[in-house]
Amino acid sequence: MPVVKLSCVIDVPADALWTELRRPEELGSGLPEVGGARLLGADGNERRTEWSLLLRGSPLRWIQKELADPGDQKVRVELLAGDLKHLSGYWQVAETDGGSRTDLELEMDFGFARVAAVLDPLLKEAVTAVARGVLARAARCASGRAHLSSQPEPAP
Repeated sequence: MPVVKLSCVIDVPADALWTELRRPEELGSGLPEVGGARLLGADGNERRTEWSLLLRGSPLRWIQKELADPGDQKVRVELLAGDLKHLSGYWQVAETDGGSRTDLELEMDFGFARVAAVLDPLLKEAVTAVARGVLARAARCASGRAHLSSQPEPAP
């Protein structure tokens, strides 16, 4: 099951980055891997968003629930429906000296064991590219500069 882990240190306040990262429609637009991102509905700190990624030219679609904790500046993500069998994880923004740090961890699965060796690396590559693009765009929008570094996946 692919796991994407990213950390991003940005020289802007965490509150500014948090605000930008809560706008998937704007952040996903213009990224070559994103076919679309839109808000379907919101109720308090919970919302539903629809995402479409292009996986080697083929669309991959899903709807996710996002539960935000503004106090901890953390969003938990959970799959509601779509082309994936499993999607869960979180992203979190934290204040650092002179800026902020964003951590992202997403676990996903197509649910097709027979083709996992082929599809899983493609899925991980696409989701990593989108996550990097969204974080970099959020940093630019918040007038910062992103320094992205992938964290190695733990050994099985």
